Amino acid sequence: MMFEQILKDLYARCTPCERVAIAFSMFDTERAIVEASLPIGLDQRERHRQICERFYGKDFADKVYPR
Repeated sequence: MMFEQILKDLYARCTPCERVAIAFSMFDTERAIVEASLPIGLDQRERHRQICERFYGKDFADKVYPR
């Protein structure tokens, strides 16, 4: 059995609440990875802009956090 099918079966056995908890956990982990990769010394606004850019793309980040 391929890994994708095993994972799909595992998620299918989860309750909706468990699937949401897994998704939130994955998002939190990804955000921590992104934050750890940012340069030290950014002010809070620029830090938020760069996080937004990583998740949603440059065009969106530039609209939300114009320079």
